Amino acid sequence: LERNKSHLALLRATLLHWGFQGRKATAGNLAFPFSPSDLQLGSEVVTVCGTRDPGFLANWQRIFSDVEEYVASLSSPKGLEVRFITAGLPGMPKLA
Repeated sequence: LERNKSHLALLRATLLHWGFQGRKATAGNLAFPFSPSDLQLGSEVVTVCGTRDPGFLANWQRIFSDVEEYVASLSSPKGLEVRFITAGLPGMPKLA
């Protein structure tokens, strides 16, 4: 569980400050409705966040892929139970 939390924190922080074409702000790409932003639901650890940045929304699949690849080069995801839930992004369902 602790490795899952650490890996999710690294993914979240990297995604928050990841550079991309059309980026408007360097302070952060995401907003978090909760503090602390990482929540434990049983054995799962999740982060709920959102954005209205049009550049991020237009390129989210590439951004997620790049972030996952970069973080995997720093911390192997092998044996971890960490995943992105892409609800509410273009082409994806909204959270119910």
